[in-house]
Amino acid sequence: MFECIESVCSSLGIERENLQVQSALKLDSPNPFQPLLVYPLSDQAIASQVKVYLQSIYPDNHLVLVTRFTGHSTENKRQLELCRLDQLEDLNDYTALYVPALAVGMVAGHIDSLLKIMALLRSHVGCPWDRKQTFDTLVPFVLEEAYEVVEAVNSKNGNNICEELGDLLLQIAFFAQISSEQDMFKFSDIVRSICQKLVHRHPHIFGDIQAESPETVEKIWRQQKRLEGSVGRRPDFPALLALEKAIAKGTLEPADIKDPLMRQLAELQAQAVAQGRCLEAEMASFLKNISQS
Repeated sequence: MFECIESVCSSLGIERENLQVQSALKLDSPNPFQPLLVYPLSDQAIASQVKVYLQSIYPDNHLVLVTRFTGHSTENKRQLELCRLDQLEDLNDYTALYVPALAVGMVAGHIDSLLKIMALLRSHVGCPWDRKQTFDTLVPFVLEEAYEVVEAVNSKNGNNICEELGDLLLQIAFFAQISSEQDMFKFSDIVRSICQKLVHRHPHIFGDIQAESPETVEKIWRQQKRLEGSVGRRPDFPALLALEKAIAKGTLEPADIKDPLMRQLAELQAQAVAQGRCLEAEMASFLKNISQS
């Protein structure tokens, strides 16, 4: 790709050892925590493509260096923000782009950044605690983060919701990293799976079925689940949540329960379902607030 990398490194005063070198025509998930050299930046069209791709990984204001290689040296060194990369003129086949590594904490809001951080934490040079984790050890954290998302939603605080959703997303990235190390599945497989499921379970959007009400959509959803063979898989939900789901699906009627106390509980749960409330989540949040007061 670039026959004179050593000369460019020498001229720019950068180390070759950790430098990533990629073609501007085929960028492939560069690690934002290592320096990157992109070549050739032949024209504005290519520069625009490179900019858009890198903006999904680096902040818009990340300072980059554009230089032209001639013989055994570089000339016309220009430092600018990444977002201005496609504004440059007089680009040619000898123009290269140097992208310095990101400092810790300077990560763009893109899933690639999270996945790369997770991979680093799990690597041999990463964090001992993260390397020690398994699917089984992560289960309590998944449950904890899910309940904290609910608590944040109940607080009506957007910043809290955002933060807790990030914590829950971390658990998904953690699982994906461990599974990829074991050649089970990758994060992209998780995304592909849920996308396929969404398309299949929305034939009224992606097919020719009509659905004019939420109730009709719920029926279609259950029918599609049966076609997938997913209906029989029932996890061990907490008791209140299991009761909520049974009442919501119509598989249990409070009036059919003989025990008076249990019937009252089921009637309260039915009221909550009708109001769109989740007693399991609200009770968990309520008890947590009491313990902290």
